Amino acid sequence: MLLAVAVSAVAAPILAPHDPVQQDLLRRLLPPGTARDGAAYLLGTDSLGRDVLSRIIYGARVSLTVAIVAVGIAGLTGVSAGVLSAYYGGVVDAGLMRLADVILSVPFLLLAIATVAVLGPNFLDLIFVLGLTRWPRYARVTYAQARALREREFVQAEVAVGAGDGRILFRHILPNVLSPVIVIATLEVGLVIIFEAALSFLGLGVQPPVPSWGAMLSEGRDYLANAWWLATFPGLAIMLTVLAANLLGDAARDALDPRGLSGAAF
Repeated sequence: MLLAVAVSAVAAPILAPHDPVQQDLLRRLLPPGTARDGAAYLLGTDSLGRDVLSRIIYGARVSLTVAIVAVGIAGLTGVSAGVLSAYYGGVVDAGLMRLADVILSVPFLLLAIATVAVLGPNFLDLIFVLGLTRWPRYARVTYAQARALREREFVQAEVAVGAGDGRILFRHILPNVLSPVIVIATLEVGLVIIFEAALSFLGLGVQPPVPSWGAMLSEGRDYLANAWWLATFPGLAIMLTVLAANLLGDAARDALDPRGLSGAAF
């Protein structure tokens, strides 16, 4: 499923049967399976006559781009904070971990809404907000792992022979904390897709006319009685994509993290 979504996102100009932003009020709210003047609308059209299938295909680009980039930013920030806090301790530990505690104490969606409201609703700010508000989960797990590794014999042996901090961090500590990080990142993809859809649903995410699954849900809620397909198909796209990401995350956890260390911060 994830592979199909990724292929659809990359090949959207080829796979989409219609222009996702082209409006035609004469063809508004056509039901799924309608064919008119040689053009087929497999999933129907919306209130502005735009093809729903084409918009879902292009919406996959937004969801996957936001998810991958935001997860990358959060992972890089969180792993760096966790490893540095555990290795150096002291002021670095206190400052970074207390900052993580503050962020974790605020409901994520509320924090994201407030930040987006201040910065303004656009694509880059959405990625920035999602990335920099999800890093504490990575920091907590890597902090616990790196703190335990710091006391292991092979690390102490490196310290005894005069190895530098960079060698110890990048050769001995960082490689040993990557397995739970990969598990968290895989599970976070589904969560970030949901959060992006939620913010777009509230009008704080990707702005029209760019297709977004969350925005399509928001548009379709006003037509549930007479145009059920407007909200149903984007909702199914979100559900199936997130389900596939969660199943992949569960498989990655079983394969890479059998002791369940990645769940320590959840």
